[in-house]
Amino acid sequence: MHDSEQDSVDDAIFHGGGAIAGGQVGCNYQAQQFVVGVEGEGWWSGLKNKRTDNSTTTTTGGDIVSGAAASTLLTATDTQTNFSETKNRWDAALSLRAGYAVDRLLFYGKAGVVWGGFNFSGSSSDLQTINGDFFQSSASSFSGSHTLTGMLLGFGVEWAFLDNWLLRFEVDYLNFPRTDVPFTFTNSNTCCGIGATTSTQTGSALVSEFASKGLLKVGVSYKFY
Repeated sequence: MHDSEQDSVDDAIFHGGGAIAGGQVGCNYQAQQFVVGVEGEGWWSGLKNKRTDNSTTTTTGGDIVSGAAASTLLTATDTQTNFSETKNRWDAALSLRAGYAVDRLLFYGKAGVVWGGFNFSGSSSDLQTINGDFFQSSASSFSGSHTLTGMLLGFGVEWAFLDNWLLRFEVDYLNFPRTDVPFTFTNSNTCCGIGATTSTQTGSALVSEFASKGLLKVGVSYKFY
């Protein structure tokens, strides 16, 4: 699964994976070797993306603290952590299907509309020290969830290994275009050094998100007639 990080300005794309499980129902009409049909699908999804960025920057120099016995060179350290995660909880699709039957095999393509439930979350922190002593820090977190709507394109092959039982192998591509997702944010700042105080802010905003993914599906179906 691919998806954006947070917004339309910094579109860092990252990748993930997982498993799905679900079911389908549909009907087909066959004229000679040509088959057309419609089907609905729904599945639980364990697909998710995670990205973690950690960095530490140390700067030595600047002011000199002088004493009777020695001089101390100031060393400032800045440690940053960033974490982002997107979870795809479920999907549902309604598709049209067309194919060509050869004996007990059906080769088909499909196209339709898909809906997906997504959760977005993340956090970041920034800790600054001087000569190993705390100076200031900040932390933030965000979360949002939304149902995205997109398109589904796929192709596959179906084999009637028994008169009423079908085995299917299918590959699908799902694309969810940019959608404004409601997010909530929390930010806190602690400053500075001994006797530091902390301030916290909360808020909400709409953030542009998108996602796309490829699925490999294997399934067994029963044909009633």
